[in-house]
Amino acid sequence: MSLLADRSFKKVTVTKFCQLVGISRSSFYWAYPDINYLCVDVIVHEFEVRFNEKRQKEATLSKRIYEYLEYLQENALFYQNLSKQVQTGGCQCRSIKNAVYRALAREAQIEESLQVRSLRIIANNIYVIVRDWIRHRCRNMDIHDIYRAVILQLRQEKWVNL
Repeated sequence: MSLLADRSFKKVTVTKFCQLVGISRSSFYWAYPDINYLCVDVIVHEFEVRFNEKRQKEATLSKRIYEYLEYLQENALFYQNLSKQVQTGGCQCRSIKNAVYRALAREAQIEESLQVRSLRIIANNIYVIVRDWIRHRCRNMDIHDIYRAVILQLRQEKWVNL
């Protein structure tokens, strides 16, 4: 996915990607229907790996959120291009929202359906806040403002241990 770190997303094709990683196009299409699904998988995988790796180090939720936002900011072009690629391929954002939801649900260890519904709304709100920030290459708002917006969403729930 290094193609997305320094080129316009319009130039990333299945053919170029396959050449870069040394696989056939048929191998690619065996795993993914198109490049957009690969991009969604990359976003979800990166989120889960980076967010959970901090969890294992027993960092607080608020610290992990801030560190993840810093990571996004450091890799703004890459994530902006991923976001654009996903956006052009139709809405496959449910996978990304579900990854955020699963991370929050692990924190909350929730059981009640009301909390589940509330947590889904919060996960969706967080997704939209961060997605819009990324689309502007992390320039439209300061990282601290984004962090506060995310934390504000989480503070609406009593179970959040920041």
